[in-house]
Amino acid sequence: MLTLTEINQRRAELADEVRAIDTAVAERKGKTANDAESKRLTEITEEFGRLDEAEPMAKNLDKIRQANVPSGDSANPIKPTKAKLPAEPKKDDDPACGFRDIHDQLKAVMSSTANHQMDNRLKLLNVAGSDEQGEYSGPFGDFLIAPAFLPQLLSVEPEGNPTAGMTMDIPMETKMVSIPARTDKNHSTSVTGGLTVSRRAETQAGTSSRMEFEQVKLVATYLTRVSSQNQELLADSPIAVTALIEQGFRDEFASKIFDEELNGTGNGEFEGILNSPAKIAVAKEGSQAADTILGANILKMRARAWRYGRCVWLANHDCYEQLASAHITGSNGDRFLFEPGPTFLGRRANQWFAAPD
Repeated sequence: MLTLTEINQRRAELADEVRAIDTAVAERKGKTANDAESKRLTEITEEFGRLDEAEPMAKNLDKIRQANVPSGDSANPIKPTKAKLPAEPKKDDDPACGFRDIHDQLKAVMSSTANHQMDNRLKLLNVAGSDEQGEYSGPFGDFLIAPAFLPQLLSVEPEGNPTAGMTMDIPMETKMVSIPARTDKNHSTSVTGGLTVSRRAETQAGTSSRMEFEQVKLVATYLTRVSSQNQELLADSPIAVTALIEQGFRDEFASKIFDEELNGTGNGEFEGILNSPAKIAVAKEGSQAADTILGANILKMRARAWRYGRCVWLANHDCYEQLASAHITGSNGDRFLFEPGPTFLGRRANQWFAAPD
């Protein structure tokens, strides 16, 4: 059975042999290894794999030799290291027992076992004569408990996008796409961009008309993500840092897109509803106080909504009380527009969604 030192020495010898073959091949005109060299490279690769398989057992055997050889014995293949003991043991107001994190605690446990030196932070009350596993003794269970560290991250998820699936996605093979369109935003005289039809008498000529077009230009702008973390954090964190960052970016992408759908300027980002030339603003009532919502406002907004069956109402959380009390004053009593309670949230046409501040 090879020791860890012998394994590392053999690896170095194999690496020198590979470099020698590489040098010989590089100096050759065809830069190609011959059959003998190719065969030897295969053998070296296989031997390297066997050394990798033998390494864990060699490490374990070295630890056993270190534990069984008396201190100061020159035959000990591994020089034992002294554990660094903290000045203060566990305090009552320190639920982490003086440890930085769970990995610091586990390293102290391993060092205590290998070097036979008890870390002060691990010295807890031991009940004499007890034979059960419990928190009262470090070796019998308390080492497994670190009450200050929970391997999960608390978070508040962003609100969902109520317009998801209601917008048109346009695949782009190039950075810019031009879309021909009819100029038919104004339907007062024509709904087809200028074409008209008219009735005429038998002897009268028909009225000529023509359709107008425009071009909508879409220019793609990257929406990117960048986050950096060092190798030690990836290796030592009890939480999967990469998965947390991936989930965080998914939430951030969704929130960013929803915000642009509402507030985007159209310059290097989506053109949002509030900045779109298609936006229709309903003026407040003449005697209406600022920052209030009246039933008349909602009715007039409803009257201006084209294709109302496909509409989505968006409102901030702060508006809920005024929306729930919105009404129309009548001679036989006030008529509320929305019925408070479970039915209020159940009506699809009158459903209110909360938009970000």
